[in-house]
Amino acid sequence: MRRYTSIFVATLFLLLGASSLWATPPSTQSRYIGFSYIQDVSATVSWINGNGLGRVVVISTDNTFDDPVSSQNYSGTDGNLANAVQITDKTDKVIGFTTGSTRKLVITGLTANTKYYIRIYEYNGSHGDYQFNTNTATNNPRSFTTKQASLAPP
Repeated sequence: MRRYTSIFVATLFLLLGASSLWATPPSTQSRYIGFSYIQDVSATVSWINGNGLGRVVVISTDNTFDDPVSSQNYSGTDGNLANAVQITDKTDKVIGFTTGSTRKLVITGLTANTKYYIRIYEYNGSHGDYQFNTNTATNNPRSFTTKQASLAPP
């Protein structure tokens, strides 16, 4: 009986240790955000990951950000501004959700000749109980401007 009790207690500690209830925010934030393939309605954003389980990519047309909400599920975001999840009543929207070693996102649905700000938040935890690192880092946040729309040939 003692052996089964020990196994049960060890299993319980392992499960609780892996639980998001015990998660703490990552200590290292994503940094060095860069942009490539900037077009009139799309761009690619890349960065160096911090040490979280994943990250959310937030886009805004001003440089003031509200932090993501711990209880929100951001996994449905796919890089398309039309599908982005609004954080508050401001212009901040979660446009991307990545996990593991992913460090690039193609953003679509943008407006031509518009300045956008990108901020990335590292997180630990799981859906409904994220623990975000809300610090800024070197080149996080960062901005880019989409190209002027091309005129169609006559």
